[in-house]
Amino acid sequence: SSESEALAIAVRQCRSAGGPNCKATGAWSSGCVYITVGSNTRGAGWNSSADYDETLRKCRASGYNCKPPIGGCIN
Repeated sequence: SSESEALAIAVRQCRSAGGPNCKATGAWSSGCVYITVGSNTRGAGWNSSADYDETLRKCRASGYNCKPPIGGCIN
């Protein structure tokens, strides 16, 4: 897959999950990235970082009940 295909797939998956303002902000060819979403009675949000535990910590620190991060590393 090309980078443009990967970005298009990401936006489609976001929209199919109900995301109203989906946009892909970039693609990675090396390194690590994890992302999580969370919600509380006031709303929802997301967090990301290069580390699984840091991503979850940042989400929880924002006051959200967070889902397990998804992502990984590529070289």
